[in-house]
Amino acid sequence: MKILISQIKVPENLMRQNISERGLEHLAKSMKAVGLMHPIGVRAENDHYVLVHGHRRLMAAKMLEWDEIEAVIMEVSDDIVEMIKVMENREREDVNAIDEGIFYKKLILEKGWTQAYLAEILDVSPGFVSQRIGSKDWPKMLRDAVVVGSLSFSTAREIAGIKDYEHLLYIVQHAAKSGATPTVAREWRRRANLDYEEKIRRAEGAETEADARAAKEPEMNCHMCGNQEKVSEMRTYTICPSCQGLVEEVKRQGTFMDHYIQMGATGGEVDEQSGQDGET
Repeated sequence: MKILISQIKVPENLMRQNISERGLEHLAKSMKAVGLMHPIGVRAENDHYVLVHGHRRLMAAKMLEWDEIEAVIMEVSDDIVEMIKVMENREREDVNAIDEGIFYKKLILEKGWTQAYLAEILDVSPGFVSQRIGSKDWPKMLRDAVVVGSLSFSTAREIAGIKDYEHLLYIVQHAAKSGATPTVAREWRRRANLDYEEKIRRAEGAETEADARAAKEPEMNCHMCGNQEKVSEMRTYTICPSCQGLVEEVKRQGTFMDHYIQMGATGGEVDEQSGQDGET
C-alpha cells in the first residue's frame, strides 16, 4: 500500500550514519526511471508510521519530491525491528564498518544483547562483532579514513595497533595515499612498535643512568675536620689574600683540626700574619 511520506518518522538509532550523496542521487535516478522496486517497511504508531527499513529509498523519494511511497506495514516487536535493521544493512555494500560498530554497541547497551547473540543473528564470529565495536575507539583520522573508503577495515585494524600516536597518524595518511594492503600495514605496525619499544627502553635507561649518577654524587674532604662529605653539602666562604696564605699553609700540613690539636699539645701559638708557630 502507499502511505504519505509526511507521516513517516525516521528513528535516530540507524546503522548507516554516513550516506553517500552520489549513491543517493544514483538511487533517485533509478527510482524516477523505473519506480520503487522494493517497498520500504514501516510500523504503525498512533497517528504516524516509524521506518523499519528502507531509509535510503525514503530519502531518494523525498529528493524526488514524492508525496507517497509504497510501504509494507509490519507488526513486529522492538527486538525484531532491530534484527531487521541489522540483517538488511549488512547486505548493503555501502555500510561502513565504523557505523556497524557504533550501531552494535547501541544495541548491546540499549537492548541488553550480547556480542554472541549479535554474532548469531549476523551469522558471523563473535570476534567479528568485537572488532567492529572496538573500532569506535580508534583515533578519529583512522575512523574517517574507513568511512570515506580511503582504507579498508582490515588495513585500518592493523594500523590501529600502532602504539605511538603521532606515528599512527602519519601511517594513516601514507596508507590512504598508497592504498596499503592489510599485509603491508601489518608489517608497518610491527616495525613501528619495535621502534617505539626501543625508544621507551632508551628513555628508561637514561633515567636509570641519571638516578645512578645522582646516587653516586662525588665527595670531598673538609679542610677543617678532614671528614668526607658530598660536594653539594660543602660551603664556600670569602677570605682576603692574607688569610688565603694561612689556609694554604694549613692545608699543606693537614687540616685545621689537626693543626689546632698539634698547637694545643705543644702550647704554641699561631702567628696570624705568617701562619707560623712560635713566639712573637
